[in-house]
Amino acid sequence: MARADVVGTRLAPLSPIEVATSRPIGLDRSRPILGEVAAATPRAAFRDTVRAALEHGPCIVSFSGGRDSSAVLATAVSVARAEGLPLPIPATLNFPGIEESHESEWQDLVLDHLGVTDRLQYSLSTEMDALGESARELLTAFGVVWPFNTHLHGVICKDTAGGTLLTGFGGDELAASSSTRWAAKALANRRTLTPRKVISIAHFGSPRPLRYLADLPSSRPDREDFPWLTRKGLAQATHQWAANSSTIPMGWGKVLREWVPRSRYFEMVKQSMGDLGSLHDVNVRHPFVEPSVLQAFAHHSPFVGMPGRRAIMQLLVGDLLPPEVVTRTSKASFTPSLWNGESREFAQEWDGTGLDESLVRPDIVKREWLGSDPTVHSLSLLQQAWLHSHKIGAVV
Repeated sequence: MARADVVGTRLAPLSPIEVATSRPIGLDRSRPILGEVAAATPRAAFRDTVRAALEHGPCIVSFSGGRDSSAVLATAVSVARAEGLPLPIPATLNFPGIEESHESEWQDLVLDHLGVTDRLQYSLSTEMDALGESARELLTAFGVVWPFNTHLHGVICKDTAGGTLLTGFGGDELAASSSTRWAAKALANRRTLTPRKVISIAHFGSPRPLRYLADLPSSRPDREDFPWLTRKGLAQATHQWAANSSTIPMGWGKVLREWVPRSRYFEMVKQSMGDLGSLHDVNVRHPFVEPSVLQAFAHHSPFVGMPGRRAIMQLLVGDLLPPEVVTRTSKASFTPSLWNGESREFAQEWDGTGLDESLVRPDIVKREWLGSDPTVHSLSLLQQAWLHSHKIGAVV
């Protein structure tokens, strides 16, 4: 059932086109924007967020060995040692049969550097399938959630009962959220203006209807990624993606204070992870996108924004991690773990019902699922079809 503490504040369920593309779209304008005044620097705000989790332990850190989770873990260890709090416990998912998920060398490098020996390790095979036990539990309780791999944290949440789980969600997005930074930088340094920069400035400074029209061509979904979309589905996705793009304001500070806190993309992740946590009495937090951290970054670099991921990492944890981790660009993939069990069986037996046929073609969807390497863009459709086949409606 829906969590009592969020009744009345829940996002609208995924729309049919959001299910068809596995992508939340648009803003929830009922959600407040953040104030311009920050109470701390980005690093201090990040540490404060982590400290709160340590004080409501046990504190488990979802740790893949990537930059974002390493930054969260390093900060948690630093704060715990400085203030005499129990050390956080890193939790790692291992999929021995999936080569692209292997991160043991990076994990060992970080843990050795931090001097952390206690950890949780889960060796998994088919348990994390998109229709596996953990996924079915979440789908049955809340309907289609996003992201479709939220359930990957299910096994970790079971061992975090009564405590707090920290994730690295938002690190990638925080760095990429400055999509207007190039134009803002050009506007801030007008002595180097070029025709291309002027066009970019004019684009982001134009009224929304004009930006929408300008963004339409680049917003059309790629047929290779979404081969199942009907003509109506393509048109609807193009329209909504362009409309969403046209809402991104000029200036990184505004993006972080006004756009990110109301974005369905960010808020849907937080809601779905919160729902998963509620099944196991776990408080889930994402330090990179906590309001105080967003405010601090917005205040730190209000217009042009940070120059990139490396600068963000240096600012937050440059002295806490090995240099090669801070500057790393590679990333593991856990996608194959979602297609190695019940999903294949369900796809074989699926009768083609349960999807919006005005937007998607069931025959092409099924062909995609039965292929050797199904795209993750079809996973929300898979979970929607499973719910329909079991006559389970979304709980809101």
